[in-house]
Amino acid sequence: MNTLNIDEREIDKKALVLSLIFWGLAIAWMIFIFYMSSESGAESSKRSLKIVEYIESLGIFPFMTETVIRKAAHVTEYAILTILSFNSIKYTNLISLQTSYSQTPVKIVKSDNEMYIVISFWISAVYSSIDEYH
Repeated sequence: MNTLNIDEREIDKKALVLSLIFWGLAIAWMIFIFYMSSESGAESSKRSLKIVEYIESLGIFPFMTETVIRKAAHVTEYAILTILSFNSIKYTNLISLQTSYSQTPVKIVKSDNEMYIVISFWISAVYSSIDEYH
């Protein structure tokens, strides 16, 4: 049996476990982003230059620059945060078997997926703003 009754509500155990896993991963990723952005410019630049040298040694992108690497790293780290947030919200919404967002009478967006996308982008945007501030 994949459900659990709490206070006369049915809860999907698989969704609950996946929700906790994805929230844990999202929070861990936020901590990783915070740690990486707390490094000094010299440390970060040193790591970026090593990556540039490695890519140039492969001959894939002979004109790779440190700026491109740093911008690509920022885009990648926040894309990962957005994906983790999306899955966290998705499985959190699936915990209750009785009502999901798509079944509610008042809607801001049309579907559950649109809601997940909007909220996950907001989480990443707010976190990136907070991260830039510190």
